Amino acid sequence: MIRYIDRFAGVVPMTPRPKLIVSGAQTGVDRAALDAAAEVGVKAGGWCPKGRLAEDGQIPDRYPVRETDSSSYAERTERNVIDSDATLVLCCGRPAGGTALTIELARRHRRPVFVADPKEKKGIESVHSWLQRNNVAVLNVAGPRESAIPGIGKLARTWLVDLLKEQAPGLTEMKRLRMTAWADFGGPGSRGRCDDPDGGVPPAVPGNRK
Repeated sequence: MIRYIDRFAGVVPMTPRPKLIVSGAQTGVDRAALDAAAEVGVKAGGWCPKGRLAEDGQIPDRYPVRETDSSSYAERTERNVIDSDATLVLCCGRPAGGTALTIELARRHRRPVFVADPKEKKGIESVHSWLQRNNVAVLNVAGPRESAIPGIGKLARTWLVDLLKEQAPGLTEMKRLRMTAWADFGGPGSRGRCDDPDGGVPPAVPGNRK
């Protein structure tokens, strides 16, 4: 595992990411997930309807998905939910249609499900924490097709690339680690050290200076 070295917290594990991204390769969020995985070097796969059916015709060969025995979208949706550790739904507004079905199936099969808005970058840290808590190695990604929300594919791809990059811990976790390290180093209630580089002041967290 790659590690992040912080001056005060020491060597900190990088935020883990799934080993496999799964989707049905429909237009919109599905293909954004597979494209994002390819961009950052994460393996991808999943199930698609028989005949590689999608709203724009046949799913391009570059998407590594397997066909089910049926042309039903619902069957491939359920297979992707079952074969994954958890499901991430990206949606702008209230989930509907196949997106709502994905959420229902995830709950029915007792798989963790997280609904996020790809317009909100601040949600990425919450998803990182959710992935870590649930020890997600195989992540199913679902959401609206392109015709339902024009532009959702591009928006979701950018968001997912940021999510899937291996990153140092977010500011909340980094602050906790630094404050723990500072207490060990010479903070309140500790014996302290005369060579404290910040003169007894807690180390600042980047982006949190006044």
